[in-house]
Amino acid sequence: MARRLQGFVAGATHRELGVSFAEGLALAKALPLAALREFESSLAGQSVVMSTDSVSVLDTDAEGGGGGGGRLRSLHFNNRLDLVQSCARVAAGTADDDGVVVLHDQPPPRGPTGTNTVGLALALALHADPAPRVAVLGAGACVLPAFVHARLPRCTLEAVERSADVRRAARECFGIAELEAASDRFALRAGCAFEWLDGAADASWDVLVVDLEGGDGDVASAEALLAPPPRLLLRPAAEALARVLSSTGTLAVNALGGAAQVEEATAALASACGGLEWSSWAAPGGDEGAKQGAVQQRVLLGSRRCGATPTAAAMRAWDVKGYRRDCKAA
Repeated sequence: MARRLQGFVAGATHRELGVSFAEGLALAKALPLAALREFESSLAGQSVVMSTDSVSVLDTDAEGGGGGGGRLRSLHFNNRLDLVQSCARVAAGTADDDGVVVLHDQPPPRGPTGTNTVGLALALALHADPAPRVAVLGAGACVLPAFVHARLPRCTLEAVERSADVRRAARECFGIAELEAASDRFALRAGCAFEWLDGAADASWDVLVVDLEGGDGDVASAEALLAPPPRLLLRPAAEALARVLSSTGTLAVNALGGAAQVEEATAALASACGGLEWSSWAAPGGDEGAKQGAVQQRVLLGSRRCGATPTAAAMRAWDVKGYRRDCKAA
């Protein structure tokens, strides 16, 4: 596994130094290896499993927090380390090089800096088909795709991720290489989500999960939309989302940003994505998962079934119990 610590150190220090991430990376690359390792050794309850210039994978002692204790493994982009891209529970074992088994059958854990990825399973809770065709755009470390694969033994699942470093982290650190080798129902594809949408056949997917972000913006800003990217809200992409859904299809989109921006994103999708009924869902505990202040995290849920909402039993089965429909942004 790659452990180029310069990217991680730059991500952890550049704001404190008052420089950009690119400037911090240049400074970190000038440091001797001993200094990088000394910084790593100062981490409290964390260890760096993998690091490249752009991404890092961390193991964190979650006893007393993170829901359930034990160890958590998380994927981060180094230029915004405080934003968790993917997170999974892990246990001691021999499944991969570092003697850790990623627990694919357990839901992605929630946390104060997480993306509440598990909330995107609302699309599965609403669809309620035991053998759906599921596509996840913006797969990250494939924590949610692997969880869906484990929970639905008859589903077929395709995960699409553009970043080569992220795909490498998924395969090397999150058990995805083993999953791909063992299952003919699971595939991790390299590529741009928008190009994937353009090439997908009409009505070819029952469930679409979209977990894309714009790649920039300040997580502390209450006047920005970090996810989804603006391109997804334009008519060509929104129409493509509706086109590839089956006649009973459901769609979940991760939204993160200021409250007004999230509501505007919901309205834009509803306007451009024809034939779907849209609603906005908030995580348990109000703004749990929000980064700071007025920054909101919501799951935007679209369905072809008029008036349909997930049942309480289905929400419990997918561990999205407690999520509530947010009428203000519906």
